[in-house]
Amino acid sequence: MTHKKSKIPHSLIQQRIEEGIKFKLEILGKADYRKGYEEGKKDLQALVNADESEKIQKLRLSISSLEGQLDQQAIEFSEKNRLLHDATKRNTEKNQKILELERQLEVLKNNFETFKKEQQSLAALGFVDKSFIVHNWRDSWKWLSNWCFGLVMFFAVTPLPPELLAVLPEHIRFYVIAWIAFCGMVGRYINQSTATKL
Repeated sequence: MTHKKSKIPHSLIQQRIEEGIKFKLEILGKADYRKGYEEGKKDLQALVNADESEKIQKLRLSISSLEGQLDQQAIEFSEKNRLLHDATKRNTEKNQKILELERQLEVLKNNFETFKKEQQSLAALGFVDKSFIVHNWRDSWKWLSNWCFGLVMFFAVTPLPPELLAVLPEHIRFYVIAWIAFCGMVGRYINQSTATKL
């Protein structure tokens, strides 16, 4: 026997059942009282069960909806956690690069300070020459590079006799000038102060 949800309060239903039982008792006697009481009790239990089953269904739907929301929030939390982890990793890498650059800058500052102190020490001892002309210019005639550049000028401006030009390969003058200029450039890298002691 199924009952629809009634809008009548349970206390009123209970009262009607009891009145019906009293009525049956008066009319039918004590034998029918027991039967009427049992039927009324069953009807009341059916109403209560119908009401409880509907509440249970609503609670199940509500729980299912809440579980879906909880799953969605768990997914969103997992995604945010992953993004946070990635951002933290990038931030850590940037911090490491910044620290490395700061260390390199500190090394460069220290090297610059050392160089500056050495320059000041050399200037105090008179080794740094701030004049426009080098201090040993009087010995420049002994420098290898100046000898080479002098030869370049000589071969560039001195005409060669036609007999000699006929014997030598074509464009020999340009090759000789280029070779001597190269030797002069290399000579600039040789310590000229030791060359002057020769």
